[in-house]
Amino acid sequence: MFERAREVLATDFSESQTIPRLARKLGTNTTKLKSGFRLLYGTTIFAYRNRHRMDRAMELLAEDETSIAAVASAVGFRHQASFTSAFRGHFGVTPNQARQKLARAGKT
Repeated sequence: MFERAREVLATDFSESQTIPRLARKLGTNTTKLKSGFRLLYGTTIFAYRNRHRMDRAMELLAEDETSIAAVASAVGFRHQASFTSAFRGHFGVTPNQARQKLARAGKT
């Protein structure tokens, strides 16, 4: 059950993917899902999902033709400003700054 949760969290970034819905899908409740996940993997569901969202965002930013708004949407953010804030919090730079660094690194 927890391995299936990890698979879903690492690939389904839609806003509709909430912890209660995931718990129902897996046939458990939110408390068991959250505590078991943390016990097994040493991280919270939120942190695990967020890490995968940000890693996917970085991959998409490397594809120069993908707009930042499209990247935000692809990783489950309704608003680009929310995405930019979360991205900056995770990586320490804005998505635009990351894209510029990726572009410079690719030229060398």
